[in-house]
Amino acid sequence: MLTIRHAQFASLKHSTLRSFDEEMVTHVKSFAPWHKNSRAGAYLNDAVRCGRERAARHGFWMRGPVQFYIELMCILGAGFDTDPQYPWARAILDNTADGEFVRADRLHARAMNYLRRAAGAASRHARVALDRMRSVGVDLVTAREIRFETAALEGIRRLYPEKCEYVGQTALENLIEAGMTFAEINGAVEPADRGFCIGAMFALGHNFASDPLLPWSRTALAWNGAPASERFIALRAGFKSYLDQILDSTLEAEHVPTHA
Repeated sequence: MLTIRHAQFASLKHSTLRSFDEEMVTHVKSFAPWHKNSRAGAYLNDAVRCGRERAARHGFWMRGPVQFYIELMCILGAGFDTDPQYPWARAILDNTADGEFVRADRLHARAMNYLRRAAGAASRHARVALDRMRSVGVDLVTAREIRFETAALEGIRRLYPEKCEYVGQTALENLIEAGMTFAEINGAVEPADRGFCIGAMFALGHNFASDPLLPWSRTALAWNGAPASERFIALRAGFKSYLDQILDSTLEAEHVPTHA
């Protein structure tokens, strides 16, 4: 369960970082069981270290807030602190005039409100959206019949209407703009590939291509010498496999990713 345990507010300086990282790897496999497969060990070590370092940039040094930060990475994406879908997270984290505990509590309260409204009871809305994405994919735009941005926005709303209602149109438009920039940088020319870029950002977080919890995305995009079309085929295959892992483990998970 997403929670901040005040008993864990002992500073990390009282235990070795290596020991903490090992504990967090084990915790992530339990908290997010879609990451507990036999190949997870290699990338989870990097993901936990990345999470701890990102938390430290926001002034989170205590065990409880750092663990909670890593849990939010599993649920919202590793780049949730700068994701246009979650401006509330950035606002809370950037308000450094407040102490670490105060900001952690505020972040927890806002995240729980988001989960209740977007994911729904027992993550029902999120599970339905994940299953829909697995069935139809996230190629938001397949033709040039209407304005691309309009088609992308309509596609996002079809995939996960509850999340869209909570996030709001302004944040979604900002995400679409970021997705179009990402598509251009990565050579996405076809409407389907450009739409996939935006859909993947919506589903996995705006930094999905560099998310340490999603090593398959980095591998696909770093496929040197391959044309963009082949790299996006690899990305789609990795995306579907990831959704399979999540949905196959939903009976074990209290929460499922609501970035997806």
